[in-house]
Amino acid sequence: MIFNVNHHSIYAGLCLAVLAFFGPHAGAVDATDSPAGAASPLAKTQAFLQGAEVRFPGSPGNLAIEARIAERFKASGFQNGEIRFYAPVFKPGAARLISTDGKITPLFAMHPSTVRPGNFVRTNFTARLVYAGFGQAEDLKDLDGKDLNGALVLMEFESGRAWQSLLRFGVEGFVFIGLTNSYYPSEVTDKVHATEVRVPRYYVAAAEGVDLRERVQRAKGTLDVKIEAVPSIWENASLRDLWVLIPGSDATLQKDVVTITAPMDCLSVVPELATGAQSAMNLGLLMELFERFSKIPPARSVLLAAVNGHTQYFLGERMLAWNLLMPRERIEALQDSVLMDIRSQEALCELYGKLKLEPPTPEEKQFLIDMRDMTDASTGKI
Repeated sequence: MIFNVNHHSIYAGLCLAVLAFFGPHAGAVDATDSPAGAASPLAKTQAFLQGAEVRFPGSPGNLAIEARIAERFKASGFQNGEIRFYAPVFKPGAARLISTDGKITPLFAMHPSTVRPGNFVRTNFTARLVYAGFGQAEDLKDLDGKDLNGALVLMEFESGRAWQSLLRFGVEGFVFIGLTNSYYPSEVTDKVHATEVRVPRYYVAAAEGVDLRERVQRAKGTLDVKIEAVPSIWENASLRDLWVLIPGSDATLQKDVVTITAPMDCLSVVPELATGAQSAMNLGLLMELFERFSKIPPARSVLLAAVNGHTQYFLGERMLAWNLLMPRERIEALQDSVLMDIRSQEALCELYGKLKLEPPTPEEKQFLIDMRDMTDASTGKI
């Protein structure tokens, strides 16, 4: 996991701003609680995230962080809870490229387009791998005369949108070589098109990508390879917002509740490499405030919330805001409406569950006729 050194100053600045709002003694810790050589905020955050660095929504790392924070909040003894909700989460499929000599190169599925994942039509097939460099005119000269129909194109990640100009030749898909961990935002967004066209796009790490490039060049521009790829999918997953309420120490000011949030998830153009340094430090700050305020509460009450689904148009924040701000009577009315729908569906399932229709029996046919004439006595509706 890579953290930019500037996050030290970001972390310190946020701490000063938050602590200044709560008062000069807010979260103050005695010097004996912070011995010389104590772990830095960065080191503490890295330790907290160990084994769960990749945290795109619904991923094992994301759910592991959920569990760790829930355990800490529960063990604190303060009032705490969760807001559970369902969200569509992306499940990238494993893929690998196998050369004729048996060498295996792992490929990472890239972020879907508007919705549709960039899956290959086949899960196991052979193809010709060609190198198109940065997609500029001088890079494409080596492709003159080559049939790109059905070919897999290897390109540098820093190629902008040049890959799109090759789609008209019927290419099978693209593999982008990532040579650095720092890119201009446009280089990233250029790899995710805002349409529902299925275009297979995969990412290969620097060392493996350079090796592939050299192998293609040694093979005079075309390398025969085999692709094995599990399709990426979307599925519904249960996510949680986690909160803990620390009462203020001032009898008057504790009536004010300040809410501070930080995301548990992050995202990348390559979801399986989404370590999210900035969001990680925000989460680290939240847990640092939790630790300090647990020892010496601020004057005002504080609600600390670790939200999930942040990268899905702030879904976690929206769920939190809805539960905090929506009038209670509207929430209860909605809950009653949902409960009635559930009971209605359960009743229908119970009734129609008696039908087998393999093939329909005379009793089942009569049952369907009787169902048409049934009346809901509780409402008078037919």
